[in-house]
Amino acid sequence: MITSFFFRSSLEFAPTNKKMMSDASDMLAAALEQMDGIIAGSKALEYSNGIFDCQSPTSPFMGSLRALHLVEDLRGLLEMMETDEKEGLRCQIPDSTAETLVEWLQSQMTNGHLPGNGDVYQERLARLENDKESLVLQVSVLTDQVEAQGEKIRDLEFCLEEHREKLNATEEMLQQELLSRTSLETQKLDLMAEISNLKLKLTAVEKDRLDYEDKFRDTEGLIQEINDLRLKVSEMDSERLQYEKKLKSTKSLMAKLSSMKIKVGQMQYEKQRMEQKWESLKDELASLKEQLEEKESEVKRLQEKLVCKMKGEGVEIVDRDENFKKKLKEKNIEVQKMKKAVESLMAANEEKDRKIEDLRQCLNRYKKMQDTVVLAQGKKDKDGEYEDLLNSSSISSLLDAQGFSDLEKSPSPTPVMGSPSRDPFNTSVPEEVLIDFQYFLHVEETVLLKVKTLLIT
Repeated sequence: MITSFFFRSSLEFAPTNKKMMSDASDMLAAALEQMDGIIAGSKALEYSNGIFDCQSPTSPFMGSLRALHLVEDLRGLLEMMETDEKEGLRCQIPDSTAETLVEWLQSQMTNGHLPGNGDVYQERLARLENDKESLVLQVSVLTDQVEAQGEKIRDLEFCLEEHREKLNATEEMLQQELLSRTSLETQKLDLMAEISNLKLKLTAVEKDRLDYEDKFRDTEGLIQEINDLRLKVSEMDSERLQYEKKLKSTKSLMAKLSSMKIKVGQMQYEKQRMEQKWESLKDELASLKEQLEEKESEVKRLQEKLVCKMKGEGVEIVDRDENFKKKLKEKNIEVQKMKKAVESLMAANEEKDRKIEDLRQCLNRYKKMQDTVVLAQGKKDKDGEYEDLLNSSSISSLLDAQGFSDLEKSPSPTPVMGSPSRDPFNTSVPEEVLIDFQYFLHVEETVLLKVKTLLIT
């Protein structure tokens, strides 16, 4: 009955990840209560020297079991009665029955067996042994649960590592794109300066042309040179538009990077949730260990009392007590090791939480700088649309008015393409923090393995 109960509890714990550790504590408490009820209800005791088994149908102690049940029932009824009722019942008992009971209760066991108090201590010792076995079974069940949670945590860490690698790859691509973007910006500025110089030259040539047209009507070569300069200016404008299109293509890469950041945040949240469940399991395991220590101390105390009363029994009992003492010492050593391992695990978890908080702050800074970059790119797009409207005008108006407009717009791209495009790498996640985070995850896994080996042994 006890094994079937623990099997059902293990089935309820292992496959489901939806119940919290409060359900586990309630189930363990119910198991302990049920076990205490079974032990208190069962009166089947083994004979002290192990010759007979009172549960067998052919045992000579079946009548004694019935007598024990009757005595226990009598004791329960007497405890429920008041003093007057007890006195009335005592008067109704025949004298011969009372004398027989008194002689039986006051008599001692013969043939070298233990007195009645020894049986009581052995019964309590058997109960405590059963409690110890049940607690060991519960510890094994919780150990399996800890292993399952550790497997899930390792899977999540593996997924997180894959997403982190993808994120690093995208960050490298973004860095390359930004480097190419800066080079394109410098080229654009050079082209804008060259265009402004050409426009100045063109205006000067136009003035000279007007002067020469007044003087010389047959100068066609100068007109051809002016046309060539206009073609060069149009080619420069087309190249500038192509460079601006290339810069706009980097926005899609920024969107992909932001989506990867969101996925990494979700994975970190899932990992924190699994760690909280693991912490609750660990607390439950510590409470069970404390109960186990209390039961073992009580067993040791009862064994000492039993040894004091069994000094005349011979060498076998002394050897058995020495073996019990050795086992208790070994259990105490194992419990101390488990406590040290749990303390080191708690320290590693605190350090890991601190590193995760640093990573979260770095991500927040990166998001803020990314918003500034998006705003700067929006301003740049508005400037590009304004230039397209100017380019749609006629060639004559371009020559007359575009020189002044470009002179006014030429310093404007410099603040847009300044530091905001480079700042995101200053606020991105550093590689040293990621390495420390991986190291603490590895330390956590090693400590978990040590705790599992100690629990299994």
